[in-house]
Amino acid sequence: MITAQGIGSGLDVASIVSQLVAAEGQPAFLRLATREASIQSELSALGSLKSALSAFQDALDPIKDINEFRSRTASSTDDSFFTATAGNKAVPSSYDIEVLNLAQSHKIASEPFAQSTSVVGYGELTIQLGSSSANRFTVDIRPEDPIPDDLEDGEAPPAPSRTTLAAIRDAINSSPNNIGVGASIVQAEDGARLVITSTKTGLDNELTITAEEGDGGLEVFEYGPDVVAPQMTELRAAVDATIKVDSYTRTSSSNTITDVIDGVTLDLHAAEVGTINQLSVQYDKSVATEKVNTFVEAYNTLLDSFREFSNFDAETNTASTLLGDSTLREISSALRREIGGGSVQGYGFYRTLSSIGVTTNTDGKLEVDSGKLSESLSEDFDSVGRLLADEDGFATRLDAVLEPFVQLGGRIDARTDGLEESIDILTDQRDRLNLRLASVEERYLRQFSALDGIINQLTSTSNFLSQQLASLPTANFNR
Repeated sequence: MITAQGIGSGLDVASIVSQLVAAEGQPAFLRLATREASIQSELSALGSLKSALSAFQDALDPIKDINEFRSRTASSTDDSFFTATAGNKAVPSSYDIEVLNLAQSHKIASEPFAQSTSVVGYGELTIQLGSSSANRFTVDIRPEDPIPDDLEDGEAPPAPSRTTLAAIRDAINSSPNNIGVGASIVQAEDGARLVITSTKTGLDNELTITAEEGDGGLEVFEYGPDVVAPQMTELRAAVDATIKVDSYTRTSSSNTITDVIDGVTLDLHAAEVGTINQLSVQYDKSVATEKVNTFVEAYNTLLDSFREFSNFDAETNTASTLLGDSTLREISSALRREIGGGSVQGYGFYRTLSSIGVTTNTDGKLEVDSGKLSESLSEDFDSVGRLLADEDGFATRLDAVLEPFVQLGGRIDARTDGLEESIDILTDQRDRLNLRLASVEERYLRQFSALDGIINQLTSTSNFLSQQLASLPTANFNR
């Protein structure tokens, strides 16, 4: 390539060729750049549209769940006696509750030892809760070293550190098979006592302790109906909770009762014979109202996005990328049809959004008449939930409208793939244009090089002629 002025012509050939090539390629490059910018803008707009639709779908997910509309509230006239929670299958009603006594866990204590480090003995302790053998575990209490087989009568075993009162407590608490027993040591004026407590309440979790093998020292902890003259003392009896529901008596091993009233869990806190408090189970209108308002807000937010995507600014005479876009128009029309003309079939008192106070204003957005919605929830609570969350409910139907567009490989993805292929095509076209312009540049350089050569020859001839003319004798034209 010539990078300096022409030898014969003095022209800046490189600059001239560069400008000619740029002038020839500029329209095509501009067209490709404009087209690519348009496609990129459309890709970005479609991505924003899909994000807006997906956000609306996410907002619909909890609304599609009918259980979200079936919340119940449960309240007590005095929470100090009991509190309650109600599941979505609880029947709204009121109940008279009298807590006669609370369930409590079994607790027993040993005779006093001199101190917690006192050696008790070794062997096996089997602790059981209630009458079921499945609720038992065995703790092996052994010295650190093996017990010699040749111990003589009265001879103490070696290394008794694992057979002390404290070690027995620790062995019980750390047993991997412990099924609900806690052991502690209480230091009193008369010595140290091992206290064993069932962590589970009720008669079904009454403690039974037996000792086997060893040196017989663990027999001081034996306790149960078959133990004659037990040395363990009962500090607290195992007791079942007893309540009356509408004058009907019910007992429970736990202070949390789940099966006395369908769908209701009672947590007992205090007992007093003769004191009756009322349990009230009601529909949770606040949750249902919140779900309806969430549905309306999500729909209106989506409409705002639609308007942003298809806006036209008259002052600047500029249009948003998706103005007039067929996909956006199709989605918007389908949603409006469902909202405006749809009705839920099946069963229920309410079958249209307007029937529960949700109407469309002049802007196409939804509005909620809170008074009418509250009235609807009072008249037919479950029907309001089904209107949105049933299999044929509005939330489910709107979600179904959007799914073909936003699903993986759906219609928006298909359009996006097509636009990305168009960008690839533009890239290929730009590469081919660059190759063509390189060929044009090479041709121009050859032409200008040839021109420069011709000019150089003409200049040489002109210089020769000038020299020859200058050497001719001067004619005397004045004589």
